[in-house]
Amino acid sequence: MSELRDALPSFEDCIELDPADLAVYLLEFINSRTLISMRASDWIHSQTQKSYSETELPRIKEALLEAWAWLENNGLIGLDPSQTSGSLWRVVTRRGRALKNRSSIQSFQKSICLPRDLLHPVIFSNCWADFLKAKYDQCVLSAFAEIEYRVRELCEPHFKTEELMGVNLLRRAFSSKGGPLFDPEDVPAEADRLIELIAGSYGWCKNPQSHRRVGLADPRETGQLLVLASYLLEMVEKRGRTVSTHKSVVFVEPNLSTDI
Repeated sequence: MSELRDALPSFEDCIELDPADLAVYLLEFINSRTLISMRASDWIHSQTQKSYSETELPRIKEALLEAWAWLENNGLIGLDPSQTSGSLWRVVTRRGRALKNRSSIQSFQKSICLPRDLLHPVIFSNCWADFLKAKYDQCVLSAFAEIEYRVRELCEPHFKTEELMGVNLLRRAFSSKGGPLFDPEDVPAEADRLIELIAGSYGWCKNPQSHRRVGLADPRETGQLLVLASYLLEMVEKRGRTVSTHKSVVFVEPNLSTDI
């Protein structure tokens, strides 16, 4: 890449691209050069003044400065530590230098849609790599499956869990009629809503993934679903600790749905 324009999409595409997407090309180009200290407006002017027409220059500079701002806001470009406080000189940060190519930068983009600390450790372990690879359907399927796995583990001492699957298992686990994860201190109406929350979320989010290709394509939407699954899994584990003193369980058969 001898010139910045060679590394960028067409002028028309650059103008249309979201700053975050244009930033991918910008950082890849900067990282292909010898590490230098730069001032945003001066560096962009020097890289564009001979490559674009007078009518194109204002718009391409605006787009590139917005992309540069995205890189700074996400810690990929930062203050030059060799300069004095308040200086406008910037360098690529250690995090930015670690992103060697377009693919790694795009993976970073996905990762900031989903803060790691919002994920349950098990869901993070099982889903993070697939999330970065944009395997969004698999992410959601795996995350919500973990809820069923954990509920099954907690209920196995109390009844034959192999007889039930999916939504039916969750409803029985939290049933006020002897469910191992039912807390008798719950307000009855709230206990019913808890069953609806867990079983409904599981059925809505996981059930379609089990039976057909949903085709999730949005990392933000996928991240939200993974956070929801993490919240529900934390809730299941908390409930398991809360009711762990239950010594015996007598079930009254509930009306079970056909969802799995």
